[in-house]
Amino acid sequence: MKRAGIVAAVLVAMVALALAGAVQAAPKKTTGFQMGFAGFFTGNSWNVQTFTTVQRAAKADKEIANLIVANAETSVEKQIAQINDMIDKRVDGIVVVAASETAINPTIDAAMQEGIPVVATDHNVNNDKITSQIWVDQVKWGVVTAQWLVDKIGKKGGKIVVLNGAPGNSANDDRWEGAKSVFDKHPEIEILASANADWDQAKAQPIVATWLAAYSQIDGIWSQGGAMTAAAMIEFERAGRKLVPMTGEAYNGFMKLWIKNMPKGFTSIAPVLPNFDVQIALEVAKRAAKGEKVPKIVKVPLTIIRDDTVKQQVMMDQPDDYWPINWLPQAKVDEIIKASM
Repeated sequence: MKRAGIVAAVLVAMVALALAGAVQAAPKKTTGFQMGFAGFFTGNSWNVQTFTTVQRAAKADKEIANLIVANAETSVEKQIAQINDMIDKRVDGIVVVAASETAINPTIDAAMQEGIPVVATDHNVNNDKITSQIWVDQVKWGVVTAQWLVDKIGKKGGKIVVLNGAPGNSANDDRWEGAKSVFDKHPEIEILASANADWDQAKAQPIVATWLAAYSQIDGIWSQGGAMTAAAMIEFERAGRKLVPMTGEAYNGFMKLWIKNMPKGFTSIAPVLPNFDVQIALEVAKRAAKGEKVPKIVKVPLTIIRDDTVKQQVMMDQPDDYWPINWLPQAKVDEIIKASM
């Protein structure tokens, strides 16, 4: 009886080990993924196009069966609830454009603890545990544009105004950090005024109109958004003021105005925050869901449009609120991810 008991115990142990091995050896899911996209807001055309791009990417990917799309409308609390809902629905991966650098960290951690990879894009997240971040150097964005403006104004210096995006947003803050680091080295540049216009043309126009009424001399505009720069150009023309050097971004309406006014001497520079960042992020999240190794940070090269290249990037047959640099061939997505490994 004793021997029979030992044999039985050994058999039970062998079965348990076999079952454990079977669980460990179970193949990872390779298709039919349900992914989540926790977006920031749709308060301007760039963000609207970001939503469009991620949905296009999910539809084009045969391995993705469904994409749950959520709009936080800039609310941290709403985004936390939306990500928790995705966790409850057992999505396979989450792409997030974060409403806060830190406040959503416990929710990201909760997703990760459930085995759901989380990839942040466009807005930084201060979380070392996160699966991956898609990263464009926003500080460099600010440095390059501010230095360009300083050089255009010249050694004698001048007076400028500043159009920022949304306060507290990581992209906004990083761009301004970079620009300020340049302006601080040039006391000959006087900043008359600054305002936040959420990267939105309609919000920027009355701000610029007020500045034009208040200041008889404005020698340059540092703007961290193409739609806001378009607003500034329109208001300068309405006021009968000569256009001054202005920084911009790859917003179609702005680039049209840029080209139109180049014969009059207008000049600009436009770094690109591409909408295809979410396309890359979705691919990284899917690969992580498959169990593949993915880079902790995916570095997207900073593209800069200048006077001699703007005609190659503008899309005259598209509406003003279109952002032309929004899609990559799959081979290019693969190349960018591979370069970051």
